[in-house]
Amino acid sequence: MNVSRSLFRRLVICLTLCALALGAIMTGRVAQAQPVKVVILAGQDASTAPLKDMINEKLADKATGFQVEWVEFPYDGLYEKATQCGNSKCADYDLIMGDDPWVPQFAASGYLENLTAMGYTPDPDLVKATVDIGWWPPQSGPRVPGISPDEKPQLYALSVIGDVQIFFYRKDLVKEAPKTWDDINKIGETMADKSKNIYALAMRGVKGNPIVTEWFPYLYSYGGEIFDDKWNVKFNSPEGVAALEEFVGLMKYQPDGVAAFDSAEQGACYLQGQCITNIEWTGWILAAEDPTQSKVVGKTGWTTTPGKVRSASELGTWIMGINANAPHKAEALKVLQWILGEDAQRELANRKGVPVRTSVYTDKDLDAKYPWLPVILNALNGSVARPRTPDWAQVEATLGLHLNNAVTGKEKPQEALDNAAKEVTKILTDAGYYK
Repeated sequence: MNVSRSLFRRLVICLTLCALALGAIMTGRVAQAQPVKVVILAGQDASTAPLKDMINEKLADKATGFQVEWVEFPYDGLYEKATQCGNSKCADYDLIMGDDPWVPQFAASGYLENLTAMGYTPDPDLVKATVDIGWWPPQSGPRVPGISPDEKPQLYALSVIGDVQIFFYRKDLVKEAPKTWDDINKIGETMADKSKNIYALAMRGVKGNPIVTEWFPYLYSYGGEIFDDKWNVKFNSPEGVAALEEFVGLMKYQPDGVAAFDSAEQGACYLQGQCITNIEWTGWILAAEDPTQSKVVGKTGWTTTPGKVRSASELGTWIMGINANAPHKAEALKVLQWILGEDAQRELANRKGVPVRTSVYTDKDLDAKYPWLPVILNALNGSVARPRTPDWAQVEATLGLHLNNAVTGKEKPQEALDNAAKEVTKILTDAGYYK
C-alpha cells in the first residue's frame, strides 16, 4: 500500500508539473501572438482632428500592419501628461505629440528618443521650417547654457501638422486681401460699427500664451524680435514699442472685453459674422467652412498676416517624437514615417487638414479644391519659431502679463515692455544665460 501510494503521489506530481509547463508554454504562445499596438499621446485641437480621424479609421493599421491607438488630451493636460511620462520614464505611450516650443525641454530632459541615432533622415520634401524646429541643440541661433557650440544637432521630433498663423478676411466685404496694418486700420475706419456689433478684428488678449501669440506677428512684422543671438532681450526696442502701440491702437475697432478673449471668443467673432478679419490658426479653417458652426461659409479669403517691413506668422506646428521609454520604438518610427508619407499627407489635405509636405501644398488639383493651401505654405516659409529654450514658458508668462497690462491700460506700451524686459532678463540671469 505504501508503495502504491508513493507511486500515485509521484504520478500526481508529475502530471501537475506537466500541466504547469504546458500552461506556461501556451501562455507564452498567446503573448507572442498578441499584435503590437503603438499608442500615441496626442493633442485635442481642431487642427489635430483630421489626423485623429485617420488613425481612428484604422488607416495607419492598414498601412503599417499593426494597431495604432490615439489617446488625446487638451493642450494643458497634454503637457502635464507628457512631462509626467517623461519624468517617470513611463512606457504607456510610444509616440508623444506636443507643441513645437516643447522640443527643447523634451529633448534636453531625455523624454524623446534620438531619431538621428535611430538612422532617420528627413525627407527633403518636408517643409524646411517644420523640420528645423525638431533639432536639439538648434541648428541655428543661440544655444542655452551648458551646450557646447561644437555639439552636433540631433533630430528628436518631427512636425506632423503644419499649424501656423494665417489671416482670415471676408472676401465678400473686402475686395483685396489686406497686406498691411494700414489696410486693417482702413477697414476699421470705414466698416467697423460697434453699435451693430461689426468689428475689424478681435485679438486674443488673455495674459500669457494667448496674448504673446497674438502680438508675435505684430512684433516681427515691425522688424522686432524677442532676443538677439546672445539672449539679450530685444522686444522693448523702438520696433517692439511701435508694434505694441499698433496692437493697442487697433482695440478701438474690436469688441469690448477683448483683453479677456482667448481662442474660442476670437474665433466665434469671426464665425458669427461680426469680425471682418482675424489672425487665426489653421485649425479654424474647418470651422469657418462648416455650416453647423459658421455663418460665413464660402465667404472667407485667406492670406498671410499683415506686415509693416515684412509679414511674419508665428510657427506653431504639432510635433511628434518617440517616447524614450517606448516599448515599440521601431514600430513607432514606422507610424511616424507613415504620417509623413505622401499618401497620408494627401489624405490629410483632403480632410481640410494641414500637411507638412511641399509637394502636397503645390499640387494644382489640391490647391483648386483647398485655396488656403498656398497661403499656408507661404506663411510657413515666412514664419518665425519661438525661441528655442526650455525656459520659454516662463519668459512667455512674464511677457504676456505685461502685454495684458498694456491692453487693459495698466501700463503704457513702453512701460509694459521695459518692465517685462527687466523681469525676463533677471529670469535668464538667474538661469546662467549671461555667464
